[in-house]
Amino acid sequence: MFAEFDLTQSHLWLVIGAGLLVFGLALVVGTRPWARDGELTPPPEEGTGKKDPFVQGSRSEKRGAFRRKGKCVEVELADENVEKQSWRGWVVDRSIRGLRVTVDREVAGGTYLNVRVLHLDPPMPWLAVKVAHCKPCGQGWEIGCQFVSSPTWNMLLLFG
Repeated sequence: MFAEFDLTQSHLWLVIGAGLLVFGLALVVGTRPWARDGELTPPPEEGTGKKDPFVQGSRSEKRGAFRRKGKCVEVELADENVEKQSWRGWVVDRSIRGLRVTVDREVAGGTYLNVRVLHLDPPMPWLAVKVAHCKPCGQGWEIGCQFVSSPTWNMLLLFG
């Protein structure tokens, strides 16, 4: 079977070389420890200041979940115990961990509120949120709210 191969022919060595090159590349790429979860690479040494934002995360990125924009949904907000007069706001964007809502008043960070979507019949139950930040925006305020406990997927969909 191998008697018909003449090792003095240059095109045969070219094919063998190409095969060895592809094999070598596959071996190197296939066994390289790709650092996606930080377990395969050592942590950066203290004091070097070199961090990989894809492994350790960025210092400026504080979100734990992707936020998405959508149709602005009108919501009703109330104090922690739903005792005082409620007020209205609009959901600007949302994630599985919270909401960004525009309102007509300033709300201190760390305040606990309740929120629910307006114009539903029957009304949806109140969801507890904690105000993470409050920033002036145009003629109103934008508050970043984190859900105190994760709502169900059906409840999240009501926010747009």
